[in-house]
Amino acid sequence: MREVRSVMNRRRLVPRVVAIAAVAIFANACAQGSTNAPPSASSPSASPNPVGATFLAAPSAASRAEDAPSFEDIPPGTELAPGTYALNYASIGGADGYPTLAFVFTVPAGWSRVELDGVVWNDAGVRLKFLVADNLYVDPCDPGRGLRDPAVGPSVADLTAALATVPGWTVSSSMTGMFHGFPGDRIELVGPADLSSCTAGGASGSLLLHSLGNPGYSLAATEGERHDLRVIDVNGERVVVEAISTGDASADALAELQSVVDDVGIQP
Repeated sequence: MREVRSVMNRRRLVPRVVAIAAVAIFANACAQGSTNAPPSASSPSASPNPVGATFLAAPSAASRAEDAPSFEDIPPGTELAPGTYALNYASIGGADGYPTLAFVFTVPAGWSRVELDGVVWNDAGVRLKFLVADNLYVDPCDPGRGLRDPAVGPSVADLTAALATVPGWTVSSSMTGMFHGFPGDRIELVGPADLSSCTAGGASGSLLLHSLGNPGYSLAATEGERHDLRVIDVNGERVVVEAISTGDASADALAELQSVVDDVGIQP
């Protein structure tokens, strides 16, 4: 097992993430028959260190999406021009299930579209992911054990509570409020400090969420990554906006990520 280095760059991490996809697909096949899942939780644990209680304002997502270029039409591997983009989730989850759901976001220079669905990447050690999560892994370091059975329940509270039980991950804070104009929970998690024992497709990584699309999961690809998730109820659809940073991301990179996240709009 190759030791994961603390410095993130797209050329090394994106192939590593894609390499794990084969095992994640196998996990899907095992989901129906898995008997190793921990009991499902019904409500999130209270956090002793809640995130500040300033709720995010709702951007006018519909009006912004009208003139924004479609993120999914941009070729993978393309650096984005500074500006506003609309990610139409139909391109990931299918038009029948998600005919109108879109995430609208604005980025400065230095952000890219990579080969992974719903991910906006910055080589400074930060990235942003939009997803519809449907389950968690029995063992995030060994996706071959399959997905939790029974699966995580359908509500925001179900997923937030389950995230607090992921092996190897630590909850640093949590809160309930309004995010991007919709009710939900915010939970901040820190990934494992040591990924050397993780066996995911021959690469090191700890899988946090199972989701639709390619590669079909969210993961910590470096030790001690911080994952700030907003689990949101968008008119009955549970969606996740996930801001991810490596341990060596600079203060400027973290501030830029926060600015991008805070400006996200969601079109139901």
